[in-house]
Amino acid sequence: MLTRDELILISVTMLACLAGYNMEGVAVATGPLPSLCLIVMMFLSYLSITLRDVAKTSIQCHRSVALLTIAKMIGLPLMVGIPVMAVSPEFGVVLVLMAGICSGSSCPYFGLLLKADAPLLVVLVVATSVVAPVTLPLLIRLLCDNHVEVSSWSLAFSLSFYILLPMFLAELFRKVNPKGTELLISRRKGLNVVLFAVTNFAIFANNAENISVGGAKILPCFLLSCLAAIIFMICGYVCSLHLPNKQRTAAMISFAMTNNILVIVLSGSYFGSTEILVAAMYTIPFFLVTIPIRYLSQLSKTTA
Repeated sequence: MLTRDELILISVTMLACLAGYNMEGVAVATGPLPSLCLIVMMFLSYLSITLRDVAKTSIQCHRSVALLTIAKMIGLPLMVGIPVMAVSPEFGVVLVLMAGICSGSSCPYFGLLLKADAPLLVVLVVATSVVAPVTLPLLIRLLCDNHVEVSSWSLAFSLSFYILLPMFLAELFRKVNPKGTELLISRRKGLNVVLFAVTNFAIFANNAENISVGGAKILPCFLLSCLAAIIFMICGYVCSLHLPNKQRTAAMISFAMTNNILVIVLSGSYFGSTEILVAAMYTIPFFLVTIPIRYLSQLSKTTA
């Protein structure tokens, strides 16, 4: 079942979406907030990730890291993108984005909650973050070139800015201010709830008019986000069947808990209301998918 903290986060962020949608008049003032909040969230997440530990785990589990990173960042978006683009390009674009974006920066927290291989999960978050600026623009160009007008270089620059800048800022801050680092880590949970809420409020306030035009898409977008979460989780499970149970759980988390907030921010700059809606709706299955992940993890233990 979901924890109290997860229920609070879902409730707060969904209420923030509703409030933003009904307050489009503040769009001018909230314009830069999603980008700023994303950078701060990524910064807070990377505070507890040392590059030395990442390098150590990468060496010890290099085969698993390479396999899962390739499967997550290339195999998964190709698998879901090719058939959906052929049938429904409108939804195919956002599925390529959701599948090909890096793993969510909150994955290590869920790794501890679900008793996954935490070091491996941290490495997967960093590895997918590093390669995303290269692989995602290429995938968009390969699969969606006729349906979106996005410069690959521009998209790659944006991804690098939102992912790599917070990573290096966190590494610098951790060395310069150890006490401040400990303080921020201890209060990170509450800060993230506020940042998620502000981000969703600003996104929906900025795009209320576009969302209103496509209001009939809200339910299909929600159902699509739920289906995507299940597909991503199953792919993570299948790709890690040969691995020990804790590493399999880490793979499911890495695949399913994709960085939908980054997709929201990118969609506001490069794509449209459909992509924003699906990515925003993904906030709900992002947390609900912990239930089947926990079930599959326990099932693997009993059958081992």
